[in-house]
Parts: sequence; C-alpha cells; structure tokens
Amino acid sequence: MTSPQISMTRPFSRKQLSAATGVPGDLLAYWIKLGLLRPMGGGDGKGKHRQFGFQAVHIAAVLAELGRYGMNGASLRRAAATLWGIIDFARRRPDITERDTLDCADLKLARQAGDFEDWLALRQQGKAAIGARAFEMESWFDDTAKLGFELYFDMFSERSFTDRTTRWIVAIEADALMILPEGMLIELPQLMGLPSYISLNVSNIVQLAWARLEELSPDRPGAATHDRSLQPQTEEEDHDSRYECIDPRRIAARGGK
Repeated sequence: MTSPQISMTRPFSRKQLSAATGVPGDLLAYWIKLGLLRPMGGGDGKGKHRQFGFQAVHIAAVLAELGRYGMNGASLRRAAATLWGIIDFARRRPDITERDTLDCADLKLARQAGDFEDWLALRQQGKAAIGARAFEMESWFDDTAKLGFELYFDMFSERSFTDRTTRWIVAIEADALMILPEGMLIELPQLMGLPSYISLNVSNIVQLAWARLEELSPDRPGAATHDRSLQPQTEEEDHDSRYECIDPRRIAARGGK
C-alpha cells in the first residue's frame, strides 16, 4: 500500500473517488453539489478541474457504506457535515496530538477521582508522564472536544491507513444523527437503549478504498501507463456544508430514549 505520507498529500479526481468507493460518477456529482464532498482549494471556480484530498476519499467511502445500509439523503448529509466539521475543528488546533488528548482525558478523570496530587506525582515519574500541552487543554477539553478528536484520529490520521480494529456506531435519535467510537457503548451503557444503530468497521472501509486506488495506480506493476478515465472531471457546482456534532451523553442522560 502507498505510504500514508504520500496518500495524505495526493490530489484525486472524481473518477478516482468513484473507483475507490464504488459510487457512480453522477451520484458523486450530486453529493459534491450538495456539499457532502468538498474539493481541494484551487478547483472551485467555473470550468476548473476539481480535485479532492484524502479526507474526501475517506468520507466518500463511509457515506457509500451508510448508503448501502439504506441511510437516506438527509441523514447522509448530516453525516458528511459532522465529518467535515470534525476536520475543521481539528485544523483549528493543528498542534494537538493524539497523545495530548489521551493525557488530558486522564487528567480530567484523575481530578474527579480524588487524590490527584498523589496520582500526578506517580504518573510524572514514569515513561507516560503528562505533557505540558495537556494541562493547557484542560480549560476547553470537554466531552464534545474529546469525541471530536477521537473521531478525527480514527478517520484522518496516519493510523487510519494501518489500524485493523477501528469501529464506529452511527445512530439516528429523533432528528439528530450521532457518530461515536464503538468503545463508547462500554463507557455509556445507557446508549445500548438506542432502538437501533449501524456498526461500521471504519478500518475495512477506508483501507478497501485505498486498495482499489492502488490497483489503478500507474506505478503498479502491470498497470496501464496512461488511463484517461482517471483524469479530473469538470464540475461547476458550489458546495455548502454545515457543522453538526451531537454529544452522545445528551442521549445517555435520557436513558437512550
């Protein structure tokens, strides 16, 4: 498989998105028009070739899988808005690492549990000492931020190319769509009271998309040296995507009702 560093910087055409996800080109064009998929900068104007980053590959793959489960267009739009919103959220904090978020979550739990000073002294003596940034994050790192970062690192970090066990729960409660790591069902057992939900193997979905792209790569032994079907397509529609993030604890507090 192409290294994450290369895949995360390459541009992709609409034809390549279609090949990676199995979504027909006309449906992808409709998704682009509605803002479910965002092109990279520089391809927004009329008559310009639109290209997409790796984030669009991952989001398109997840939307395609949700569509196979029968999720309607309105819910797909909510899912796309949530995922793009997570990207926007993380981009505003580019220096935050996954280790920082884990350290900060540990800090907040330890403060609630009591004996914090003893816990911290012991923690700082080991190899897993809490970094300075985690202390700086405490004032704003709430449950919604924790969830946003978890989903971001699951879906858009380098490990999204290599992990094998990342799973998400997608549920609709009333008119709200909720996306959360499967492990949160253990943290919040009240969520088991949801009438239904979709369990997605995000690792398989993302890596299958990259395997399909790898098969089309002109650098692959035996591949065609030039394939016009992979050239960027001209699109004229603008996009409009809104951020929507549902905190699952709001549902848990209602006992999953």
